[in-house]
Amino acid sequence: MAELLALGSPADAEGWVEFAGVLTFGAAIGLFAAAVQAARHGAGGSLATETAEEP
Repeated sequence: MAELLALGSPADAEGWVEFAGVLTFGAAIGLFAAAVQAARHGAGGSLATETAEEP
């Protein structure tokens, strides 16, 4: 548990880079998961019909 708490309060530049990397990786995975869920539920269906109707 102490290792997880230490990850949230880095002491040097290497720690901050690691912390930023973990946050960036987590955000990318979260956005990917949200995009997959949106695609499964047909969130982009209205975009396809709008582009097909344009002359």
